[in-house]
Amino acid sequence: MVLDEYRQVYIGATSESAGIAKRIRQHWTGQKQFDRLLAGSVETSVLSIDSFRALDTTRIFAMMTTQYFAEENLLLQQFPPKFAVNRGMGGRGVERFAVLRDVGAIDS
Repeated sequence: MVLDEYRQVYIGATSESAGIAKRIRQHWTGQKQFDRLLAGSVETSVLSIDSFRALDTTRIFAMMTTQYFAEENLLLQQFPPKFAVNRGMGGRGVERFAVLRDVGAIDS
């Protein structure tokens, strides 16, 4: 998802069963709790993609793959961090960590 006015990009992945349209709508309609708006210090925090809405998103690019998390981090590395609203690692690493920590849902 590209947020041209803010010079930001968000890179995410979803499974075929969840679908890209549903995942994007979740970001557009999701609301962060006030205490989750900052991740880290005020000076270094990255604003969550859930803080933006449909009209903030100017372009959406999609890539079909059979391994839907395999390319996410590689693609994210193509952008300087100051232009990405991704807050951390994505994909299978997050899923494995969530299982180890017994977290029910993964919130990006």
